[in-house]
Amino acid sequence: MTIVTGGNDLLLPRNYLAGRQDLLDGTQNLVIMALGASALTLDETLDEVFGKPDSDPDPSRHGLRIMVNQLRNAFAHNPWRPRWVIRPKYRSAYLVELGTTILTTFNATSLNGEGVKPEDVGGLESWIKVLQYCEGIVPA
Repeated sequence: MTIVTGGNDLLLPRNYLAGRQDLLDGTQNLVIMALGASALTLDETLDEVFGKPDSDPDPSRHGLRIMVNQLRNAFAHNPWRPRWVIRPKYRSAYLVELGTTILTTFNATSLNGEGVKPEDVGGLESWIKVLQYCEGIVPA
């Protein structure tokens, strides 16, 4: 599989002797890197616009803000092997609302110390919905 990068492109797997599992591992790494980079950017942006998660004036964003912040924290400690580092006060389940729609539940009750997986935030598809929603609520 060739991934167009705007440069010399990226071949996954890197050699023709690699198998299906190598391709799956390579794409999984790309998904995890995308989660980390976007979580960092989103958390910083939301903090600038709405303040820290605990002081956000809109209570409907609470679960969303906690999920984004905790995901960002997981990558901040080790971006190559992200692990959840969730303080006891945040070890709860949170409804993640996008406006009036409940997208998923971020269940942080047993994530602490575990490796980050896309399904922890509802899967990559849900994460993309979070990014698109936040793009719409953040002023230009």
